[in-house]
Amino acid sequence: EGWVQQNHDGLPQKAGVPQSDINEIHGSWFDPSNPVVPFGGVLREDLFSDLLGKELVCDLCLALGTSLCNTPSTADRL
Repeated sequence: EGWVQQNHDGLPQKAGVPQSDINEIHGSWFDPSNPVVPFGGVLREDLFSDLLGKELVCDLCLALGTSLCNTPSTADRL
């Protein structure tokens, strides 16, 4: 289980999802330990490994908005 979040908006946390359940792959505006990754920047190795693990066991993936666009985002793999 888990949530891979590409946005920096903190909406899952505001909705009550625990921070420990969220992989903010592109960084976070609200978590100083996870700075926002600039476009074309390097993702954190631990978060990328977690994303790859979730990719292997994912039963359901909801991709909404610009996640469906052809961008260089690594989270688009899911």
